[in-house]
Amino acid sequence: MSVTRPRPQKPILHKSVEIKVLYTFNGPNAHQTIRLINEVARQLHITALINEIQVDTEELAIRYGFAGSPTVLVDGNDIEQLSSNPMAKLSFQTRMYGNSGVPPRQMIYDAIYRAVE
Repeated sequence: MSVTRPRPQKPILHKSVEIKVLYTFNGPNAHQTIRLINEVARQLHITALINEIQVDTEELAIRYGFAGSPTVLVDGNDIEQLSSNPMAKLSFQTRMYGNSGVPPRQMIYDAIYRAVE
């Protein structure tokens, strides 16, 4: 369960965060996830450096800790904070966040907020 964080009193200025969106070729939720990341970044007044990475080999999946499409890494950390063992979460299936294939806005917000605070 995510903790709802208050909206910052002042914009978080001059901050940037590196975000990797890992997806498979047929992953249906990557674009919607990227749109949501951009909305949250605007809300926090930060620059999101988004790298879209198509994961099509087991080697890439292991390197990035790919847990299904889409997987979102903020400054190298999975927004869902899964096990650190890459083989425990390796999947080429659609990733589910609860009952949706798109991570919840609050999960994205919390991950970005942690990275820039």
